[in-house]
Amino acid sequence: MNFKDSEILVAKLSKLCPGVPVDEEQALESAFFCSIRDNMDAFKAQLRSLRKKHSKTQVDIAKYLGITQAAYSGWESGSVIPKASALKELAEYYDEDPSVFLNLITDDELEYTDSVPVLVKEDLDNCSYGQLCEKLFQIKSSKNMGDRKQDPAYQDNSAPSFISSVRFRNCPASSGIDYYFEIPDDSMYGTLIKGSLISVNLSSLRGLSNKQLFSLANNKVALLSIDNGPVMLRRVFFEGDLVTLVASNPNLASRAFPLEKNNGVLSSISDKINFFSSRGGSIITADSITVLGIAKEMIVELS
Repeated sequence: MNFKDSEILVAKLSKLCPGVPVDEEQALESAFFCSIRDNMDAFKAQLRSLRKKHSKTQVDIAKYLGITQAAYSGWESGSVIPKASALKELAEYYDEDPSVFLNLITDDELEYTDSVPVLVKEDLDNCSYGQLCEKLFQIKSSKNMGDRKQDPAYQDNSAPSFISSVRFRNCPASSGIDYYFEIPDDSMYGTLIKGSLISVNLSSLRGLSNKQLFSLANNKVALLSIDNGPVMLRRVFFEGDLVTLVASNPNLASRAFPLEKNNGVLSSISDKINFFSSRGGSIITADSITVLGIAKEMIVELS
């Protein structure tokens, strides 16, 4: 088993070595080596404990691994740090997950990782909330079948064609990140950088009324569309019964939407009537806004 295939080991190494690239096997092996080196007493005690648990002798293990008993004895004494490849073999011999060698961290201390998709503008254009949820479900289902899809003989004709080009990025499973979005333009210039990624939460929006939705999004940057059209990034302001969408780029006009066609709201700012979004002379209400997620954090991608 590769280290990156062990969710528990990846979680432990992420805890011990923050920032380790969890999808790079060599980086995980280096982090594993450093973790053993820095916690040698716990490691050698665990080696002995595992050997006794499985009723094996040092001779048994050395024979299986193709090394001398003296070499293996050096592992248990702490005078030699074994190679990652040897410990992978030993884990298979014991039929254990390789994370078992790092018992200095308990499961209660772990921050598990999740693999979430990186979406681009074309994935969200003309998308309703329900369609986006379905799209994310299809992407994640396809990801879970990744091992099968790598087999040239395997064909999944039911999967939409766009899924094969979707990238993935790891994040803590408890982070509330449902997907990442690649910023396509400079509409939020000064706040978000074109070409970088933002982490996005979608699931917390499920089942909310318009008032609850815009209250949650108030003063936050959201991914949204008007009439399920092209997706855009805007900061949302919600005050009273008025939703205002503001771009950081001064060349892009702000747009305002009343929650409903309330004459009181409209007449109170009748001198600013042109500020409202309209269609065919009729003012568009906030019902036309589809919120496709709330931005959490920007990540600058380094090439």
